[in-house]
Amino acid sequence: MTNKKVLKNSLIYTFNNILLKAFNFLLLPLYTVFLTTTDYGVINLLSSFSAVSTYIIAFSLYSAVIRFYADYKHDLEKVRTFFGTVICFVFLSGCVFFILALLLKNVLAKFLFQGVDFYPSVLMALIALVFTSLYTIYQDILKGMQEARKSAMVSISYFFLQVILNILFVAFFSWGANGVLLSLVISSSLACIWMLFDLKRLHLIRFCLDKTILKETLSYSIPIIPHNLSTQIAQFVSKVFINGTSSLASVGLFSLASRFGSLADLVQSSVNAAFQPWFYDQMNKKGFDRKQIVDLSSVLVWFYSFLFLCVGLFCQELIVLMASSQYEESWKLVPLIVITFSLKTPYYFYINILFYYKKASKYIFTATVTSSLVNVALSYFLIQKYGMYGSVAADAIAMVIRVGIVVWISNKFDKIGYNIGHFIGLSLLTVLFLVTGLYFSYTRYANVISFGNIVYKAVVLLVFLSIVYLANRGSIQDAFAVLRKKKARKGNV
Repeated sequence: MTNKKVLKNSLIYTFNNILLKAFNFLLLPLYTVFLTTTDYGVINLLSSFSAVSTYIIAFSLYSAVIRFYADYKHDLEKVRTFFGTVICFVFLSGCVFFILALLLKNVLAKFLFQGVDFYPSVLMALIALVFTSLYTIYQDILKGMQEARKSAMVSISYFFLQVILNILFVAFFSWGANGVLLSLVISSSLACIWMLFDLKRLHLIRFCLDKTILKETLSYSIPIIPHNLSTQIAQFVSKVFINGTSSLASVGLFSLASRFGSLADLVQSSVNAAFQPWFYDQMNKKGFDRKQIVDLSSVLVWFYSFLFLCVGLFCQELIVLMASSQYEESWKLVPLIVITFSLKTPYYFYINILFYYKKASKYIFTATVTSSLVNVALSYFLIQKYGMYGSVAADAIAMVIRVGIVVWISNKFDKIGYNIGHFIGLSLLTVLFLVTGLYFSYTRYANVISFGNIVYKAVVLLVFLSIVYLANRGSIQDAFAVLRKKKARKGNV
């Protein structure tokens, strides 16, 4: 029963995440028509600031909620005290953060939000930040209780409420970035009201601050803060530097390019969510055949490379189709971002080794923090000289460092049978085909869509597919053989 519940909840969470991201992506035409590049830059700059600040406000208690509920769940009174303590603490922490931000508004405006109106834009972002921090705590409470269906329904309702308000404020009232921020304030505050109603209805909250529980949970969560913050800070700082050296419009173009480019990483992370538990299961078996892990990993890397090419080769047409003309220039960044994520591919396989060996997991932050510090330092210099392209270059170099550290540490615990040279070779092959396929896009058709160029890119993609087939012919034939056997069995029934 436990395994079935885990599988069921995993499917619900996966479907929910993909559904929300798909809808969010499909809404881009609406947002890019009614929002200028400057508006889009304001929203994404404040969004990155919020992504960093939530971990500071909550002291990374998101992780502690799930972990400690497992210890307290058989004692209802302790659960009520635990939930109440965490929620009250995060609310008070959010209020302190809000007041400090108001007191330091001149400093924030000068160094972080240059060109952004503090009133009302930053003010609304700060208000929403308090509520979104509490809403995230609520989502982790539901996950800790294994209420996957409720968690999905709440997140879907929250998302579509925000979409409806965005359409109302942006499309009909033409309030631009402030309309999006106002919708976030309303939707997040209503989500918190629902959280309190739901927990009170189920008798799962007692408003208090239990010092013992708070001390215990904070001692667990505070050491996790550097790991959680590292990547978010690097992304936020890059946008701050781009805004400082160029404009909010450049931040908007960079953010749109990042959204398209991150499609490649979305697939990697989604597949890894399914690969990881299978990997753990295989590692726990006595006398398991490691070659199965290596072979499946190899097939997945080829699959990722194909998807990288699809996004990179046809991003120009996608952006022209889905965004307004003022955003078209952003397509040139997407292939470079895709290359950065292709460099990340080995990370997903080697990091599973570190998570599997419990003694190794404590070293993970070394890679994330080190690479993020390098990213920030490089961004400072490269963005001043190369603008948005400098940010992508800093990301790529930092990614290589992150992957290198993870590979180095994981090899000290278990090599599985992976060959880093194989990963590097496929990355270089992907880059080669991207450069070949985009040659005419950058040199002759940078600002125009050409049918002949589309056909040329399609041919390049087909050539790569042929190589994929030849390299994995045995695995592909075995898969088709299994499908034919299943079909034959169904026919005999």
